[in-house]
Amino acid sequence: MSQITTKNQALFIFNLLGIKDTSSKRQLSNGTNEYTLPFKRMLANGSTHTIKFATYESGYVRNTSTFNSSSYQINKTVQVPKSEDRYFPGVERVLIPCDDDRVIFLANYIIKNYYKMSNKFQADEWTLHQLKWMQEKPQPEVETQAIENIQVIIDGHRYNL
Repeated sequence: MSQITTKNQALFIFNLLGIKDTSSKRQLSNGTNEYTLPFKRMLANGSTHTIKFATYESGYVRNTSTFNSSSYQINKTVQVPKSEDRYFPGVERVLIPCDDDRVIFLANYIIKNYYKMSNKFQADEWTLHQLKWMQEKPQPEVETQAIENIQVIIDGHRYNL
């Protein structure tokens, strides 16, 4: 399965899966984009919460869902060796300086963790209907060639996008 490699592909996948850009005017002016998944997470006590992610101009990509006590970073990490300033080896986040690269990283992360072989989250009926409709709808040649190898598995059913 190939990964998403361009921002246009990522935005197409977001549109296809119903992932909305819910950025406020303030966030946009600060260089932040927030995306909300079309389904919710249910906690053990029965409460449901939206699943949100944000990309920041500083290079961070974070899960900003309301069920988290605070937003957490999903950027890749690198090992940092022990030094004069640091008593123990540690890890540091790899910042993503380009906005396009942050959106691509987020799209691949969402597909990997929320749509691929996962029984933790189930897509709603609307999303499944959209996936089926998009499979039947003829795609423009450029769009189809750009993402023809992407597959999404939702609730045990494989969909070729």
